[in-house]
Amino acid sequence: PSTLDIISKRMPGYYIATLDIETKRVSTHHFFPGASNLNPYFSPDGKDIYFLSDRDGFRNLYTYNIESEKIFQKTQILTGISGITKLAPAFSVAQATGDIAYSYYFGGKYSIFKAAPEDLFNIEVNPMFVDLTAGTLPPLNRSVSGIIDRNIAKRMGQPETPVDSFKVVKYRPKFKLDYISNAGIGVSTGQMGTGMAGGVEMLFSDIVGANLFHVGVALNGEIYDFGGQITYINQKNRAMWGVTASHIPYSYAFFDRGAGIISDGTNDYFADTLYLYHFRIFESTVGGLSQLPLSKTRRIEAGGYLTWYNYRVDVHSHLYIDGWYQGYSREKGDAPEGYALQRLNLAYVVDNSSFGIASPMDGSRQRFQVDKVFGYVNYWGTLFDYRKYIFVKPFSFAFKSFYYGRHGKSFGFIYPLYLGYPWLIRGYDNNSFSNQMNIDGPKIDPTQLMGNQMALVNFEIRFPFTGPERLTAFKSKFFFTELALFADAGVAFDYIRTAKLREGFKDLSALKDLTNNPFVSSVGISLRINVFGALILEPFYAIPFQLGGIDAVTFGLNFTPGW
Repeated sequence: PSTLDIISKRMPGYYIATLDIETKRVSTHHFFPGASNLNPYFSPDGKDIYFLSDRDGFRNLYTYNIESEKIFQKTQILTGISGITKLAPAFSVAQATGDIAYSYYFGGKYSIFKAAPEDLFNIEVNPMFVDLTAGTLPPLNRSVSGIIDRNIAKRMGQPETPVDSFKVVKYRPKFKLDYISNAGIGVSTGQMGTGMAGGVEMLFSDIVGANLFHVGVALNGEIYDFGGQITYINQKNRAMWGVTASHIPYSYAFFDRGAGIISDGTNDYFADTLYLYHFRIFESTVGGLSQLPLSKTRRIEAGGYLTWYNYRVDVHSHLYIDGWYQGYSREKGDAPEGYALQRLNLAYVVDNSSFGIASPMDGSRQRFQVDKVFGYVNYWGTLFDYRKYIFVKPFSFAFKSFYYGRHGKSFGFIYPLYLGYPWLIRGYDNNSFSNQMNIDGPKIDPTQLMGNQMALVNFEIRFPFTGPERLTAFKSKFFFTELALFADAGVAFDYIRTAKLREGFKDLSALKDLTNNPFVSSVGISLRINVFGALILEPFYAIPFQLGGIDAVTFGLNFTPGW
């Protein structure tokens, strides 16, 4: 309590106060003396203050008009509007529409209700009338005064700890572990050698969350396959910034075979050697990033990165002579020279989507980005990504339009973009191309899904299948799934032909000839499974039309959330 409260002998309780931002003047509004007046919110027009009060023994919603100083009761709920704890927020006001969402406790559980201002009562009440009888536990009147009640009454309104007992020190942020995940380790051994796999992710922050520090390490195979990333993010000001450093190995391999005749001077023998070429690409990056929020749903992103690429090749040889295994050898092979790339990017991002079981269900997402890559190669990159979600209970209709292109003349041996990844267009993975060999009709090969530019559209009808009762068709506390009917289509093409695309769009067959790559499309059904919020699995059944249609149906699996 303030000195004025003590002098005026005001009854203890929680009062509403307002702060003038310009003058820093605090004004306390002393209505409902002795009651708990909590959770204040300004109305969208700023003329009224919504708040909760137990002035009649029940915690209900009220409004205080700043100009007239009149108070109006908005609800008459017997169990009251309440949060999990006594002082926990229990309602909020939408500043755009004025709609009110409040927490209501009844039947041993909490429920959230939404109401428009015109749906509420508007009963004027006396600002000084307080009767807490309904909220007082029995017995209300004792024949003998209780010692505990008397001692509590003496302390009402007094601080539990004297103010002068606190010591004021300068705040110094210190990192402490907030979260740890993906921790594990394993060892395997066999005739091909011994390997180790494991990893851990850790997130540290200070007590107010203004500074974040992330560490992630992983190992999969040999010591060369060790990777990690560290990132520092400063969120103290409106413009967030951060720095990052990482080392990530990428690994792939292929077999080859060599055969010939060897002689010991007397006899000739047939020598057969199987080679396993194990390629590793090491990507080491340092960089910085920044984000400037424009609103709750819009932001500008920028970043700059320096990346080094290096290679290693190991050749594993297994020798057979006349069909008998003779031994194994390993040597270091010839690897390409390394190179460096510098990347700058600038993006405008919009995200007002609402997530469902395993994918967004309502709202939209947009990302428009420009990249400049220079160093070993030199090109501009442009990204257009627009996604729209329309929720018509119980379905969600999702649409995606995507384009990414590299523009320039110096690409070096940078691998071209590939359209056949299942998270882009389902039904065009390696197995699908193998299946088309048994089907009569025109054939396409994976190279026709490659290019320096690609454009695609996706459409889905999403249906929450199992999970929370209010959202899904079948209630489940553990098995969260989402069904989706999908249609995917796209094309990959080269930069040198884009000058003719304007003419080609007049006739899709002409466009096919201009790019030398066909439009590919597929339809099908998928089931997204949310594995305890840690992983999204998406088994799907797709019909790829350019690989043979219904005769080339294929099954696949994605490990990504729905777009």
